[in-house]
Amino acid sequence: MERTMRTAFWRNTGLLVFGLIGATQADTRLLRFPDLSATQIAFVYAGDIYLVGRDGGNAVRLTAHPGQELYPKFSPDGQWLAFSAEYSGTRQVHVMAVTGGAPRQLTWYSDIGPMPVRGGTDYRVLDWSPDGKNILVRANRMAQDERGGRPFLVPFAGGMETPLAVPETGGGMFSPDGNRLVYTPIDRDFRSWKRYRGGRAQDVWTYDLVANQSQRLTQFAGTDQQPMWLGDAIYFVSDRTPTLNLYRLPVGTDDRTTAPTALTTFSDFDVLWPSAGPAGMVFEQAGSIWRLDTASGQAKRLSINVIADQAETLPVIKNVSAQVESFDLSPNGQRVLMAARGELFTVPAKKGVIRNLSHSPAAREIGASWSPDGASIAYLSDASGEYEIYVRAQHGEGTPRQLTEHGDSWINPPLWSPDSRLLAYTDQRHRLRIVDITSRVVVDADHGDYGELDHLAWSPDSRYIAYEKTGKSQLPTIWLYTLDQHRAQALLEDTAPNLWPAFDPKGRYLYFVSNRDFNLTRSAFEDNYLYTKASRLYAASLRSDGPSIAALDSDEAEPPPSADQKSADSNRVRVDVAGFAARVVALPMPPGNYSALSAVNDGVIYLGMETADAGGILSRWFQGEDKPRQLATEVQGYALSRDQEHLLLRQAAAWSLIAPKAEVDIAAGKLELKNLELSIDPRVEWHQMFVDAWRILRDWFYDADLHGGSERWTAVRDRYLPLVDQLASRADLDYLLHELAGELNSGHVYVQGGDQPLIERKPGGFLGAELKSDDSGFFRIDKIFPGENWSPEFRSPLTEPGSEVAVGDYLISVDGVDARSVQNAYALFAGKADRVVELKVSAQPNADKARP
Repeated sequence: MERTMRTAFWRNTGLLVFGLIGATQADTRLLRFPDLSATQIAFVYAGDIYLVGRDGGNAVRLTAHPGQELYPKFSPDGQWLAFSAEYSGTRQVHVMAVTGGAPRQLTWYSDIGPMPVRGGTDYRVLDWSPDGKNILVRANRMAQDERGGRPFLVPFAGGMETPLAVPETGGGMFSPDGNRLVYTPIDRDFRSWKRYRGGRAQDVWTYDLVANQSQRLTQFAGTDQQPMWLGDAIYFVSDRTPTLNLYRLPVGTDDRTTAPTALTTFSDFDVLWPSAGPAGMVFEQAGSIWRLDTASGQAKRLSINVIADQAETLPVIKNVSAQVESFDLSPNGQRVLMAARGELFTVPAKKGVIRNLSHSPAAREIGASWSPDGASIAYLSDASGEYEIYVRAQHGEGTPRQLTEHGDSWINPPLWSPDSRLLAYTDQRHRLRIVDITSRVVVDADHGDYGELDHLAWSPDSRYIAYEKTGKSQLPTIWLYTLDQHRAQALLEDTAPNLWPAFDPKGRYLYFVSNRDFNLTRSAFEDNYLYTKASRLYAASLRSDGPSIAALDSDEAEPPPSADQKSADSNRVRVDVAGFAARVVALPMPPGNYSALSAVNDGVIYLGMETADAGGILSRWFQGEDKPRQLATEVQGYALSRDQEHLLLRQAAAWSLIAPKAEVDIAAGKLELKNLELSIDPRVEWHQMFVDAWRILRDWFYDADLHGGSERWTAVRDRYLPLVDQLASRADLDYLLHELAGELNSGHVYVQGGDQPLIERKPGGFLGAELKSDDSGFFRIDKIFPGENWSPEFRSPLTEPGSEVAVGDYLISVDGVDARSVQNAYALFAGKADRVVELKVSAQPNADKARP
């Protein structure tokens, strides 16, 4: 049985089947970030930019790059597109003719880098100045918040970008005369917080670039965002109804004097990413692009056909050894069981082939364990539409048997009884249950009123289950369920956390971890104490007349037991609950941070954690010895074979099979996993992942009523599934998962991204200075930031010992490249992060007077 820190099996990828979509998609969906010119619409599909006529039709691909090209915006004359892309190893602003050709890079200031979905991206193109000379860009250059951004003007002809006086912005657009800006001071455009009312609610403002004054236009308690200025009106999206819709407000008014006019009344999906152009605007809604005519006020959904290879949807063979979700050992230690990326595999210790036992791309298998008799594998699968317990033959042949049919709660991985007849498991409803693998009868053993039940342990005769149960104190303690009495009893009070119960294989003791030590450590930063290394390992005799584990060794003459006594002693465990706490004895090891406890015939094996990230020290204590023996370091999990002769170690990306002894050659036992490969159909996997996420939110959200949405949760899934069936990129799956999470009306429900193509990052370097263009073609150093040079993260290179650069100096060259050869100073530092560079500077804009 796998022993590791608590594993959240739902966090990784998995696999549900649906019809495939051809490379040519009629009425393609999931078209994003549209913009409008007099004759065309630009939009993003699967990370590339396309063009199509204003009335839809067949789209033409304009960009094709492994990175993502986003936020296309037409120039006022419709001849150019500005957008952000990752061509150079960071996200930067580029321009390209609408007729195609090589993009031209306009910015080089290194971007923040990949952020989670809720953070969006750096360098969001917002608009062009009406004269076409500048591009309005939101760039993440706020010292206090890497996700916060402010507006910059980027010259179309090339040059240094300049910030506007607005300190922070989300979306924004120029007025027709270019003298004012409509914007939202708060950026929450990538958050999927639906029906949000709080401190990050956005309102629409205008900023006068000439008078340097701002004016608030909306005071609504909810969301007003993505403002546009078209003619004599301001347009924006708002959730004044439960769904984001498009509204109009006349210029010169605000929503206190004039009620905004609703232009759309959608109730299924939000209006997203609207963008204005000649005589109208376009926006996303339900995965389609709509065009709204401002004269008539009518909106029309456009039928757009994308013709593309959809490379991210092609089946691919991947090694999945880095995506193992659960693991176990065969009873004799000759094969390793792994649940990886939703499939079940067995891996030979040395010789033989890796077997895929499940071959189920339409379902996800997790939480697998090997039966003690070696014949069967138990696991969880969502093949039925909900996670249920299944059992199948260990060699993978035959049809698996479904043991449970609950479908009402998330099930945690089951644990085999030593006689291989029963499986015990818990669920998200805090139930302890036992299922008979032959009759499939399920028995409810116990229920937790204050939290989940965890870390089950069977007695060696399969008559008892010990487990953690949270008490009124909100601390977990150890309980015992007696199968033949159908009775659950507390073994210890919940006055301290009592964890990780493990029965002695000989039926004498119950081992456990408990946090009972108060090791005071003085804090290094405040006049206070910290409590560290609170846990020890303990053992209690199961029988009131049983031997104490602390008994002194003594050679005595005792009569040999009879055959009947031997049989009774070896086959039957007796637990005397009365007085159990008085029989508890601490084992001889110092206080620490202990977990993942396993009992063996002559002692215990356990993990000791020094730091959260480095893995633990795996140790073994032998009964009668005064200190443990170290087995391995940097261990993130382990499994012990039934015969106790083999130990599987997980250390970062390495897996090893060794004897559970000190000073063994771990490298010699390394498992060969280069052939642990899986053929993956991305669309099949994405579909399963979406449904899995829907189940996770349903079963794990802190409010069982889902903030009032439990009755409609199935309808929410069914509303999104048609969009899931049209996915063409992993990034778009993240977008849909993000939107799905937003349906809970809760803030901290996050999507972290996953297995998708990422470009090789080549971040640019910084001098810790502000640089300004000079008429000479050189760049003037306007400010040098002091930095904190003792910290590698906050260095200011120009203030370090040996630097003689001063404010007012001119940058003449970088690594021999003349500064006059570029229009943007940051181009000189492209790809040079964390490198030593050679600068030449001068007090005057004159190369002849340069100094190194």
